[in-house]
Formats: sequence, structure tokens, C-alpha cells
Amino acid sequence: MLLSQSVPHSDGPVMPDGNPDKKRIDIESIISRLLRTGVTTSAAVILLGTALMVATHSTGYGAVESYHLRESLHYRAHNPADFPVSVSGVFAGAIALKPFAIIMAGVLILIATPALRVAVCLVDYALERDGDYVLITLYVLIVLILSFLLGRSIG
Repeated sequence: MLLSQSVPHSDGPVMPDGNPDKKRIDIESIISRLLRTGVTTSAAVILLGTALMVATHSTGYGAVESYHLRESLHYRAHNPADFPVSVSGVFAGAIALKPFAIIMAGVLILIATPALRVAVCLVDYALERDGDYVLITLYVLIVLILSFLLGRSIG
């Protein structure tokens, strides 16, 4: 048999055009686009916050001297007034154009990207009516969400 010839699959759902693998390719391209978009958006937001901090010499929470810029980029657990400490604080600060909050928003976007991938897979498995994978993926998504909500920094 030639490689260009195709044999219809007998298992799995068949798409309207007769290609059972089209759905799998579509979900993989959706997930690929989601991951690329999440990482690119995160990088752009972090870059925007960093550029704004360099341009204004301020974190949005205090002045930064140009020769102290490197130090201001390090996490200082002893002074929480220097940066936002909650998700609502990050978004409120980002809306107010505070550079540190914008940088943190970019980090949150980066953290949320794989969780969104799990959510997309959950929807895909539910549409396929694959109960085992729905339960496993739902469990993973719940663990991810709980870890985001209950996570604490050590310092």
C-alpha cells in the first residue's frame, strides 16, 4: 500500500469529512496556540512592566534610583509594601499602571497558561464522552486551582 493512500479507522469518532484524526489535530492546534499565546502575552506584559519601571524610576510602590534598579527586581519578603501581595492587588496595581504590578500580572498569566491547557483538555474529553479522562483531568484541574488559591510563599 502506498503512503499517500489512507485506510479509514474503525475505532473512534469519524468527522463529517470522513477523517477520524481531524478532531485530534484540531484540539492539538488549539492547545498549541493557547500555549504560544499565553507565553507570548506573558513575556510582553513583563517587558512592558519592566520598561515602565526603567522609564519612570519607580516600582509604583516606591522610587527606584537607577543604580538600585537591579536590587529592586529581587524579592524582598521583609517589606510587603514594595510589591502587591494578592491577585486583586496585582490587578488593581496593573490597572493603575504600577510597574511591579504589571510585571506580576505577566507572571500570573504565565502561571495560568498551563492551567488553561488542562481546562481545554477537560472540555475535549467531556465532548468525547471519555469519563475516565474527564475525572482524571478534573482532579488535576482542582489540584491546580487549590494550589493557586492556598499557596503561600516561604521566606
